[in-house]
Amino acid sequence: VAGQVHDAGRGTVLTLPTTVSEKGFRQIYATPLRWRLEMGYGVGDRVELLADLLYSKVSAKDVRVGDVAGLDLKARFADYREAGWSLGARYFLTDTGPWRPNVAVWATMSWLDRIPATFSVPAAGVTLADTPFYDKGVVYGGGADLGVLYRVSKRLSLGASAGLRYQSKPKSLEGLAGTGLENLNDVGSRLYVPVAVSTVLHF
Repeated sequence: VAGQVHDAGRGTVLTLPTTVSEKGFRQIYATPLRWRLEMGYGVGDRVELLADLLYSKVSAKDVRVGDVAGLDLKARFADYREAGWSLGARYFLTDTGPWRPNVAVWATMSWLDRIPATFSVPAAGVTLADTPFYDKGVVYGGGADLGVLYRVSKRLSLGASAGLRYQSKPKSLEGLAGTGLENLNDVGSRLYVPVAVSTVLHF
């Protein structure tokens, strides 16, 4: 819902005047599907301590990001791959009945793969392949969820939740040094809304 993959800027590429417009995460990447394996330990009738493992991969689109001397400048970023873990706590608003609405808070640490970008000017037949953009490394985040569990049986519940999360920016690389566009990747943090469905096994 907020956050840019790259900022706007003006510079020169191959000695030609170049203009780049900012692009958000949703413009560059499709909506990612994230898999989570979550474990919880009840410390009371209404409080649960949580830990999870997560993995996500999403491919980028081929996007027009600006122009070089009036010709379209396009970019295609590498896949966004993320793996990590979270710690959190969940509080149930009620401890009776099959429906159990709840709130949860999370702190997350994830590892991102290196993200280069391929820039091209198709009309001129020019391609700058695998330009270093973001380095691999650790990003941090946190947020909160609202959810509900429905108890199907003693051992099984079905759940749904939605929330708001923040993730810090990845480490920038100087792949555009000398072009005047070095600051394009000084952004990269994002705010997103995870919407989840889950199957819960009780032990």
